[in-house]
Amino acid sequence: MRVSRIPSTFVLLAAFGGAVAAGPKPKKPTLKIVAIPRGGAVPLQIQFLAKLTGGDDRDPELYCLEAVWNFENSLVVDAHDCEPLENGGTIQRSFSTTHTFESEGSYKVSLTLRRRNEAVLTTFVKVLAVVPGLKDD
Repeated sequence: MRVSRIPSTFVLLAAFGGAVAAGPKPKKPTLKIVAIPRGGAVPLQIQFLAKLTGGDDRDPELYCLEAVWNFENSLVVDAHDCEPLENGGTIQRSFSTTHTFESEGSYKVSLTLRRRNEAVLTTFVKVLAVVPGLKDD
């Protein structure tokens, strides 16, 4: 079998002389997370918003993902019951949660998207929780 490479397209020439063409490989998806607000006084309630961009909507590796939020001292797992992809299911692209930090500190909050207990994508954001200062009279 001989393999020829053409930019953005691959053509396989089989021994029997037939050709099979495949389109370009889909871009790997990215996962971005934002914290609103990114810091403040304790108790500090923060909303976390994450968005999955890129990738193929029909990619089974991106389908029916479990969102695992790690707040350094606790985990929040958001699992979904999903219809089979071949039955018209869609890929979830947005993830969100809210968390309250009761103690001061700098925290690294991560989101891992898992499929069948294997990490697919991970991202993180840092937040800062402080003790409010004394007010001057």
